Amino acid sequence: MELVANVWPVVDEISGLVQRFFMRAYAMESNDYVISTVLQALASTDFVID
Repeated sequence: MELVANVWPVVDEISGLVQRFFMRAYAMESNDYVISTVLQALASTDFVID
């Protein structure tokens, strides 16, 4: 089992500097190809936090 995450930066529009990072973590047991595919599939909804 390994801990993997989707990470996305919040960038200031004026300065272009990263102000913060958000992350959604998952514990997965699989090969790198499957983990990458799953993270890509989840990326479009990971940033929505209820």
